Amino acid sequence: MELSGDMLMQKIANRENNEDSAKKAFVQFCSKYEERLLRLVEPQCIKYGYSPDVAFKSVECAFARVWKYHNFDKSKSKCKNVDDAIVIWLNRIAYTQILKFKDSGECAVVNGDENLAIITNGTEFYEISSEYKYIPDDERKEKSLDLDLRLSCMDEKHKIVLLTYLAYEVQGKNMPRTLLLKLRSRLNLKQSSIRVYKKEAIASLNVKI
Repeated sequence: MELSGDMLMQKIANRENNEDSAKKAFVQFCSKYEERLLRLVEPQCIKYGYSPDVAFKSVECAFARVWKYHNFDKSKSKCKNVDDAIVIWLNRIAYTQILKFKDSGECAVVNGDENLAIITNGTEFYEISSEYKYIPDDERKEKSLDLDLRLSCMDEKHKIVLLTYLAYEVQGKNMPRTLLLKLRSRLNLKQSSIRVYKKEAIASLNVKI
């Protein structure tokens, strides 16, 4: 059963007692409201002459603040529908992040995921993947060429999605959120489409991630 937004917020707020449940609720919360929030944030960014990347970043920062502060109060909203109330509340947070970007060139949240790169070919994959970090250069080059050959049957979007997931996804954990936003911006795809591309790429090569 899909939980309502305020129930998800309650689970997030209870993270000190059940962090695993809070993390799962946070992922659901972001997935539930992300696209609606982006539709509100993008025109605001355009008004300031910013690219879609800034809209993605502002939304990311807004969700990061939800994880940290989770102070939504349904009783203070004039909206009868809780989803509408949450989106309006999120939009106010995101707008403050746009203003922070306007003043300083970045919004409130900066973390290590910022430096994660999208993987486009075998060479980049074997340079990034921790599993192959210490293999000899000759072996790495050979593996890179072999992987590029195997992926030559794919279009660019399928290849990038597959390689990026192969490089970064850890079993039992979600891909870094910043990287997912980069993928969506780079490939002009929704998250649901990226999941489809991933499944198709895996099926075509019988690759396990």
